[in-house]
Amino acid sequence: MTRVGDDDSSPVTSPSAVPRRKRLILGADWHAIVADWNRQGITTSKGNPWTWIGLRDMMGNPRLCGYRSHVVIEFDPETGRESRHMTIAHDAEGKPIMGQWTAILEVSEWETIKEIIGDGAMRGGGHNSRVYLSSGTLRCGKEERGSVPPR
Repeated sequence: MTRVGDDDSSPVTSPSAVPRRKRLILGADWHAIVADWNRQGITTSKGNPWTWIGLRDMMGNPRLCGYRSHVVIEFDPETGRESRHMTIAHDAEGKPIMGQWTAILEVSEWETIKEIIGDGAMRGGGHNSRVYLSSGTLRCGKEERGSVPPR
């Protein structure tokens, strides 16, 4: 199996992988790209097969074009849910902070991919709020509804 890594032999990050990355910009179907990579034995950095969500998350990462990034967690008190999204780190002057690694995409290419992907928030994982009031604690009191007797 071939794994995605930072070395020059990586099938996704190496200079020879430019055509693979360009397929996204040219409008290729994400599922077809993932199926093609999996058929070729190209795996993620953890050795897992690719999924379209994993490809979307990787290609939306600002680190690909050299930007530093961080995850912002926002909490909505009305719904009790949190959402996460990755954002570019900026300096005091408002300019994007560049990392100390070699970018594998041009900024314009990454921005094009971000337009294709969209900027949807990732699902949060920190709160266990109920969607329906008292769900999990109250039961129907009607016998024909199949109520469960108290223990």
